[in-house]
Amino acid sequence: MKNPAYEQERARALVRKACSMLLSVRDRGPAWKAGLPGLHADLAVLLEDAVRMYCHAISPGYAEVAGGQQPARWAELLVVSPEQCDEILAQIAAGASLPPEAVPGPV
Repeated sequence: MKNPAYEQERARALVRKACSMLLSVRDRGPAWKAGLPGLHADLAVLLEDAVRMYCHAISPGYAEVAGGQQPARWAELLVVSPEQCDEILAQIAAGASLPPEAVPGPV
């Protein structure tokens, strides 16, 4: 039997690590970022999967809210605002839903 608290903490750690990696890439400057065009997309996929795991660990039905699009939209928000990782994870844990206009365009 799975331990929900462990699963939630494991998914949270994955999200936080991906956000940390995004911040690291952002801090290295445009020349470094240009050399790794696929890294941003890979981290976005990792974030979506990790957010989906986190949502499922909190409540198995939460990831299915709004046709299953909530984790993808939270991940989009994390990609453009990785510095807000802890705040966004707290909103997810509180069961908040993300309105469509809440996801800004790329920075």
